[in-house]
Amino acid sequence: MRPRAGFALRMLRIAFRLVWCVVPLRSAVRRWWPPMHLRVGGHTMLLHPGDNLTERFMWLRGMRYEAASIGRLTLLVAGKRALVLDIGANCGAFTVPLATAAAAGSRIIAFEPNPIMATRLKANLELNDLSDRVEHEEVAVGRNESVANLHLENLNLGASSLLSVESGNTIPVTVRPLTHYVPEQMTNYETFIIKIDAEGFEDEVLIPFFNAASPTSKPDAILMETGRSDLWSADPIGVLTGHGYVAHFEGEDGNTLFLRAKEAMLA
Repeated sequence: MRPRAGFALRMLRIAFRLVWCVVPLRSAVRRWWPPMHLRVGGHTMLLHPGDNLTERFMWLRGMRYEAASIGRLTLLVAGKRALVLDIGANCGAFTVPLATAAAAGSRIIAFEPNPIMATRLKANLELNDLSDRVEHEEVAVGRNESVANLHLENLNLGASSLLSVESGNTIPVTVRPLTHYVPEQMTNYETFIIKIDAEGFEDEVLIPFFNAASPTSKPDAILMETGRSDLWSADPIGVLTGHGYVAHFEGEDGNTLFLRAKEAMLA
């Protein structure tokens, strides 16, 4: 469906909320509610409100999901040649504004292993003329090169995880370590940013990376979801602290922005 505004959009949102309140009807909404285009934060997004919390929030409210966190990262990359790794890219809620803000010569890599969400991510990149600026990796990031089961959350596809969730649906996905994508030297970039929302798998991504990373290949900033720390088997925050990072900002849904000490002094 093409962009809607004004009265018709308000009526659609009211209808959606009414139906969504009836829990037994949610599976029908997931199957039958059509995707819709909407301008959000200056970008055109094709949104599927029936099966993904991030898209549902943006469509119902007409604003970015996790807007404060996106704003902080955007300030860090704006006008700079940046290496940006978006781990758990979802529909592109972070990828699109960060790729728009970063300067020419940047490298933006969006990791989204769920093929349904990967298709939506690519559609939103195309809608905003960013397909040539963003590399999409349809893989999960983890400790080792492997194949693992991605557990799907049908009413919130963005919450799919390599850790087991209540949904019994799984698909096999390729897993690669973060070191596969990070150069030893950052001479081509002015800043290096990682955003990671791996649904409780953050420790399995970051700790092996920092154990192997050279001093010149560490990021300047990491935005990490910490709200599911109860699922961690080790402490990535302690590892970051040990490598000289400080918590600089706490955003939505447990997002925490960690800056290297020198960056924190300048922020």
